[in-house]
Amino acid sequence: MENGINVAFAQDSINDPWYPLGNGNMMNILDNGIHLAQIMSPEEIERDLDLITYNGAICMNIQDRYGLEVGKDANFIVLDGNSPFDVIRRRAGVLASIRRGEYLFKKKPVEYEVELDLEKQIWDFNEFNKRAVNE
Repeated sequence: MENGINVAFAQDSINDPWYPLGNGNMMNILDNGIHLAQIMSPEEIERDLDLITYNGAICMNIQDRYGLEVGKDANFIVLDGNSPFDVIRRRAGVLASIRRGEYLFKKKPVEYEVELDLEKQIWDFNEFNKRAVNE
């Protein structure tokens, strides 16, 4: 990737007679891939979702139809999270799937009685580590 080579993660892990344990969840594939390839720096995490989205479109030579731009097919999913870090860390579920601009399904985000801001806690921990190293 650092040399300009397009890399994409994909799978055929769907629940069928040949593989009854499949679920088609690309977040599991992304999680495995980024750990094996050691691409988890903050900068890489911001781009890791491309490994299961845009980069795959380039591999299949459909980038002229894929993406969120006027004139393209409007095929996409909405993940339950507020940042690439959040959706990757939690292997976020899909809130909606849209094909050619029409909902295939849509569900409400999970609500919790007590919210826990792990992103802030992780940021605070990282800042603590930076200060400890510099002292």
